[in-house]
Amino acid sequence: MKTDRENDEKKLKNNQVIEKELENEGIIKPPDGGYGWIVVMGAFFANIIVDGVGFTIGDLLIPRWLEEFQGSQSSTALVTSILQGTYLLIGPVASALANNWGCHVVVVIGACLASAGFLLSALVPSLPILYITFGLISGSGFGFMFLTAIVIVSTYFDNNRALATGITVCGSGIGTMFFGYINPILLKLCNDNWRMYLSIASCFTFAVSLCGFIYKPLKPTEAQFKKVTKIATEYLEIKENEDINSNCENDNDKKKYLTDGVEFERFSHKSKSFTNSFNSTRPFLSTLELHASKKQSKGSWSQHDIATAATKDSVTELNRPLSKVDIFYPGSMENIRQRSSSFHESFKKKSFSKSTNDLEEKPVLMVSSLVLSQDNEYDDSGSISWKRNVLIAVKKILDPSLLKLISFIIFALSGFFTFFCFFVPYIYLGRQALSKGVPESQKNNLLVYLGLVNTIARVLCGYIADRPAVDALQVSNFAIIIGGIATCCVPFLSEYWMFVLYTIPFALGVACFSALRSVICVELYGIEKLTNAFGILLLFMGFAAISGAPFAGYIADLTGSMDYSWYIMGLIMVLSGVITIPIRKIVEWENKKNKKTTRDKESELEALKQEH
Repeated sequence: MKTDRENDEKKLKNNQVIEKELENEGIIKPPDGGYGWIVVMGAFFANIIVDGVGFTIGDLLIPRWLEEFQGSQSSTALVTSILQGTYLLIGPVASALANNWGCHVVVVIGACLASAGFLLSALVPSLPILYITFGLISGSGFGFMFLTAIVIVSTYFDNNRALATGITVCGSGIGTMFFGYINPILLKLCNDNWRMYLSIASCFTFAVSLCGFIYKPLKPTEAQFKKVTKIATEYLEIKENEDINSNCENDNDKKKYLTDGVEFERFSHKSKSFTNSFNSTRPFLSTLELHASKKQSKGSWSQHDIATAATKDSVTELNRPLSKVDIFYPGSMENIRQRSSSFHESFKKKSFSKSTNDLEEKPVLMVSSLVLSQDNEYDDSGSISWKRNVLIAVKKILDPSLLKLISFIIFALSGFFTFFCFFVPYIYLGRQALSKGVPESQKNNLLVYLGLVNTIARVLCGYIADRPAVDALQVSNFAIIIGGIATCCVPFLSEYWMFVLYTIPFALGVACFSALRSVICVELYGIEKLTNAFGILLLFMGFAAISGAPFAGYIADLTGSMDYSWYIMGLIMVLSGVITIPIRKIVEWENKKNKKTTRDKESELEALKQEH
């Protein structure tokens, strides 16, 4: 018994050594600079266009649509709201496509979609058609451009990611400033013709397709493949001998195995088998073993041929963007250990057991979504189809298990409430100022100030993301509550300087939430849940963005004034900040409850073992 345990411990240590060798050789290290800064400039430009156009176009076009189509405030506001909501809702699909095809392909598709949507919108004869052309088509394109900008920067940066991400997201505020200033000028050049303006906006969005040439995917070199193949061949030979010695009787042609609850087919050929339980602490070996078992079904391949083919698939798979659990984390990896309060035990052992130096040596991985598929379907070449690849990735991103946690439901509702109010000032603040006698020329500057404060707030949040000592949750809550209180006060504003002053707390509030939500997710649920949490939050925020501005317009139609809309939106924003104040205590309670449940199950298992 003792000998078996010692052998198991020895195998475990050997596997850990091999896993580290495979990761060091097979996982592409982010350059953390160099050409990466060119990529940052490309992502910065994409954000200028996406958020610059998306945040300012409602203020410009809704009054003209109201005049031409004679619709209600709510039905007209729905056009831009669908665009703003769709570019969030399409996020999980955009992430999955980028994971499969690469950011360079998806950003071009997005730019073409958005451009085509604007061109078609310039031709439509009625408001409902704008819901499709302007809202759904252009909104989907914006979502593709938005997500690829996040993913590509995280792919190129690790230790310098906070700085790189900070520069990238500043494009949002600068874009709002730029288009807030230039839109009235462009519209004047177009003789106040909104259709002609959309044709120009189409050219702006199409220009983002140039990022397809900038977003070069990081690819493993031939030297990497050779080194990994050598290690893999040696490992698979040892594994084969161990399996033959310890499990000679298991020479069935086809047998099912369970690995961490995932059932897959193990193919045996002449008593060869290379399967092992999936383990988040050894993603490379787990992926390699599965691919090796699949390749054996092809016939009498040599050990080297199997290792070569399995290595190519494994290296490609584990270098996909979504194979990095930190792909949506805006800060530097050095600080994640201090940020996270609820690491999965196996993840702790993998990445943080020795010292922060391990973060530089070992990439942070998770077993690929494709590997964890319960019923992988391979084509004739032995590769999984891209459609199935995308579907599995979307399912992984939108895994509903987090919704079983009360704390996460509260956090998601906070995101919903914040984005319910998010776009209302961008659309209605200018008209509110006009109703109070503010001149048209000064009213146009309000979007510029919103963009300026947003930019400053994003820089501040980048600093916070890289400072674990600063409580990101408290900062976000405080900023949102102050922004909500200020929004309640908008009906009382009567002078231009008052409206300018209002832009400060509101822009700070929404910028802090947008920039810090990923950091807060890591603090509460651990880095391994970030991709899942980010995907679900995008859905909540997307539906909120679609419904918020039309609801404010509906209240205005109902009451004949925007005053009640500002009161309600402000209170909802305050509620968004208030409900997350106790969330950390709730997470602690959930963790204690889960630990108790785990201990009870272990005790039951131990009792059953003793009985038998």
